Amino acid sequence: QTVDQNFLGEAPSPFWHQISPFNNHRTWRGHLPMKSVVSTEYSRKVFLGGVPWDIKNEDLEIKFSAFGSLQVEWPPSKNGMKPRGFVYIVFDEQSSVGR
Repeated sequence: QTVDQNFLGEAPSPFWHQISPFNNHRTWRGHLPMKSVVSTEYSRKVFLGGVPWDIKNEDLEIKFSAFGSLQVEWPPSKNGMKPRGFVYIVFDEQSSVGR
């Protein structure tokens, strides 16, 4: 049986026998290094769930203003009213979120 070199693409020559037109998947059998980079950046937009349906923007702003300047975003709803259950708190500074 001959091997079509164009079909193999970038496959290393020791593994040519594992690739055929009927079995054209490749499996990685190596060791991946551990991720060593730890990100210290946070999104300024914070999901807040379990919000009572009758809460006011002012109440949320007073409660979370201890962490920095912010805006309260209510996700859009289909019927034009405030959706019940969650909001997004968007801080002006990224550093406010990590506190």
